[in-house]
Amino acid sequence: MQRVEKEPSIIARQIVGKMLLIPVRGKLADLQVLYMLNATGEFIWGCLDGKRTADDIAEAVAAEFEVSREAAAADVREYLSSLLADGLVQEVPA
Repeated sequence: MQRVEKEPSIIARQIVGKMLLIPVRGKLADLQVLYMLNATGEFIWGCLDGKRTADDIAEAVAAEFEVSREAAAADVREYLSSLLADGLVQEVPA
C-alpha cells in the first residue's frame, strides 16, 4: 500500500467535538456502523489526499505527536490497513 485516499462514499462529520465517519451506500447512511476517530486518527484522516504516501503521513504524525519516526510508520501502516479493510479508504493506482 503506497498511497490511499478517502472512499467517496464516506461522510466525515464533527459531532460534539468527535470526528465520526459515516458510510453511505446508495442513498442511505449505514447508521449501524459509525466510526469514531481519536485525535491521531483524525489527523491521519486529514492527511488522506491521495497524493501523500504512507511514509509521508508517518512523517507528519511523528512531527505532530512527537513520536519516533519508526513508531509512527508502524502505527500509520497498521491504521491504514484497518481503514482499507473496513472500506473507508481506497488505494490510489500508481
